[in-house]
Amino acid sequence: MNISRERKSFKSLLHNFPEGLVAHPMYKGPLFRDYLNREKETKKEIEFSEKEKRILLITPPEKSPTTVFTTDPKKLKQTYEMGKLAAKKIINFARNSKTT
Repeated sequence: MNISRERKSFKSLLHNFPEGLVAHPMYKGPLFRDYLNREKETKKEIEFSEKEKRILLITPPEKSPTTVFTTDPKKLKQTYEMGKLAAKKIINFARNSKTT
């Protein structure tokens, strides 16, 4: 699973809601109910994946110094190195999964 465990901020909700309104005509059904259901289902999936040994939950590093808009080369390099360490976890997980 590739998902962020961060709680949604009010700013991100304000950003995502207009996107949902624009996309709504493509998807038939009640927009607000679907949004709430998605949030609820995402939370359940995260809780399940944290308990299940056969699922690797991939999330952005909690101590990451970058955001989507970061351009500072030092911070980007630090985040890149964090990603390399996380990739090793993925490789180890895949190797261990083949034996079980």
